[in-house]
Amino acid sequence: MGTPLGAATVRRRAAMKWVGEAPCCEVLAKAIGSCDGEGRWNGYQRRDRKVEWLPMPGRKTGDGEDAEATLGTQHLGAIPPRQPPPPPLCKQQGGTLAVSVPPFVHLCNHSHCWASSSHGALSTDLERLVWRSLELNLDGRRFGVLLRVLSRTVVVGIHSTSLATPVPFFFLVMAYRSPEKAPKPLATSQRDGLMKRASELSMLTSAKTCVYPLQHDARQQVEEYIASLIRACPNMRTLRQVHAHLLKCPSLSFFSSIYVLSKILGYCALSPSGDIAYARRLFAQIPNPNVFSWNCMIRGCSQLQNPSREPISLYKQMLRKGFANPNSFTLAFALKACSLHPAFLEGCQIHSHAYRYGLHSSPFVQTGLLTFYAKCEQIDDARSIFNEIPDKNLVAWSAMISGYARIGMVNEAFGLFREMQEVRISPDEVTMVSVISACAKAGALNLGRWVHAFIDKNGIELDMELSTALVDMYAKCGSIEKARKVFDDMRERDTKAWSSMIVGLAIHGHVEEVLKLFSRMKELKVKPNEVTFIGILSACAHRGLVSEGRKFWSSMCQLGIEPYMEHYGCMVDLLCRAGLIEEAYRFVEAMPISPNSVVWRTLLVGCKNKRILDRGEIVASRLLELEPLNAENYVLLSNMYALSSQWEKVSCLRKMMKENGVQVVPGLSSIEIDGFIHEFVVGDESHPEIKEIREVLKDISDRVRHAGHEPLTSVVLHDVGEEEKVIALCEHSERLAIAYGLMKTKSPVIIRVVKNLRVCGDCHEVVKIISKVFDRDIIVRDRVRFHHFIGGACSCNDFW
Repeated sequence: MGTPLGAATVRRRAAMKWVGEAPCCEVLAKAIGSCDGEGRWNGYQRRDRKVEWLPMPGRKTGDGEDAEATLGTQHLGAIPPRQPPPPPLCKQQGGTLAVSVPPFVHLCNHSHCWASSSHGALSTDLERLVWRSLELNLDGRRFGVLLRVLSRTVVVGIHSTSLATPVPFFFLVMAYRSPEKAPKPLATSQRDGLMKRASELSMLTSAKTCVYPLQHDARQQVEEYIASLIRACPNMRTLRQVHAHLLKCPSLSFFSSIYVLSKILGYCALSPSGDIAYARRLFAQIPNPNVFSWNCMIRGCSQLQNPSREPISLYKQMLRKGFANPNSFTLAFALKACSLHPAFLEGCQIHSHAYRYGLHSSPFVQTGLLTFYAKCEQIDDARSIFNEIPDKNLVAWSAMISGYARIGMVNEAFGLFREMQEVRISPDEVTMVSVISACAKAGALNLGRWVHAFIDKNGIELDMELSTALVDMYAKCGSIEKARKVFDDMRERDTKAWSSMIVGLAIHGHVEEVLKLFSRMKELKVKPNEVTFIGILSACAHRGLVSEGRKFWSSMCQLGIEPYMEHYGCMVDLLCRAGLIEEAYRFVEAMPISPNSVVWRTLLVGCKNKRILDRGEIVASRLLELEPLNAENYVLLSNMYALSSQWEKVSCLRKMMKENGVQVVPGLSSIEIDGFIHEFVVGDESHPEIKEIREVLKDISDRVRHAGHEPLTSVVLHDVGEEEKVIALCEHSERLAIAYGLMKTKSPVIIRVVKNLRVCGDCHEVVKIISKVFDRDIIVRDRVRFHHFIGGACSCNDFW
């Protein structure tokens, strides 16, 4: 028993508690009562946003105070003797129910009276009031009152009625003494509506009392509702409160079962709002994790932004500890981790485990294997698994198309895409991204345009990822204007979209537009990433903007973006183009990470173009230590010797290549004609129109020779005569592709060629002359950049 409060104190507290809450009272009165038109609700009245108590007629006590206030002074414990019954909660007025006192105060102050068996008739009205109390306070403005309402339901004894709701921990305060008292579930619409907002309230303090041991089926029902609550948590803060309450409250310790812990683990590991570090700590505390827990951790770790071997290690621990055997989901998640890392050997072992556990025919495992082999560029194995899948779903089709696109097999990718349409499998955004990537890989602009039209015609949602893929495709296919139009038409743009546009402009040499776009990006508060600065630094390198490049390098470091090898390569390229070879060499030597072959090769190209032989030889020696069998390195060094007329060193270099067994990688160039990709290799004889192509090629050679071109035979590393070297130069793959383009297209159609290697110096000069004497625009995309030949000049300014 506590000290009773005076009636005046009750009135003051009630008035203070209801300040600014009149709108809630109005809603409540309209819902379960009526108003007299003057702001009265049969017991209280709104006056200037402050509710004041009004005396009830005929209800005076001996000291002149109203009965409601007197009853409000009673303690919430045992019922005192000879206590008058509580006033009616609601009374009839014209066929409607009118509230006689403020509902929440009435509920909390008189719950001990309603719990008495002699007043059981009031339970219906109380249920109605509590229900409205819950609904009116789900926005969290009266959070403390709502906790009191929930706790009083147990005291009143209405916890086993229709008030049973999945409000957080509401079921935990219901004393299930027998299964028949378990509450009836709400209608789906009511339950979903409550769960959507109840998770924001974190009602975690009202369950410390009135919890009795539960029957088995009642406990299962509570666990299911707790699992629903966990899934509805809006963030980790709410989830931590739920978990802490389960651990802190002794009466709830029996709910910390493996089932509930697995649900918490799943949220932490898989939810976008989760925390993988919290999941790791929780997983370490589970003595015998079940297969669901293992799957959550393996899948969660494989979804991290920076892939690691952690999910593969977890899979190995699962097998070693033997607490649970992997199921089809386990293998699928582990295969995904192997494809992201990539870990080809471990993926093959998981393939054998699929047969060991009899899971090789599972659709999840088959799709995982298909994706794994496709991403590891084992396209034959991937196609074999694809053919074994009896009912191919959309994921399998998309994975196979993506595998073909990854290694540049564009015709196969499009053939499979057409076959997919024949069996009436509708593509989604993911499928179309794979098809667009295939177009970008091959530089197939016409096919890319067809895919874009297909997307519009079939009503496929042009979301941000798909729009970004279109921007990237048009830029890599040489249509930078169309790429910019798609970018400008995007309703929303994330960092990836901005970066794709910046990189596209950079590889085409549009430096001013790159800088303007980056300034606009900063104005809109879009945070740049690593790819953004690759585009900016490469743009500065193309134009020789050394001071601007240094400024952007410092800005990148200030933003906390760790430089990748590509960034170092861009800075070396920038310094070399400006003629700062020694500074570029010192920059490479001072790199915090070991420079790779790309960085050294970029520096060697700079030495060749600036004809700095001594430094070039030092750089070449470092490069050959990393890649002793790469023929491109020998080609660059040979060209550098040839430009310096050191023919003896050129001969020694050819001899060294022969002794080391260095094989020159055959050049491969492709051109798209009438929606089909035509590929050519050096000295190609396989094309069905090769005779006509050679006739055009002979005409090209004659006109180029008459224009005054002298073949640069030093780029030919074969030990043959000069005449054979000239013939070999004419057989280069890009010349065959350009000849076929001249034969099949007419001006003003742009000839677009994609080559797998760097364009050699002689072909670069020849294509410049072709663009002038044939009056055709030619775009060649080699391994380094785009070369746009117009009227005898190239956009690279002869530096590539």
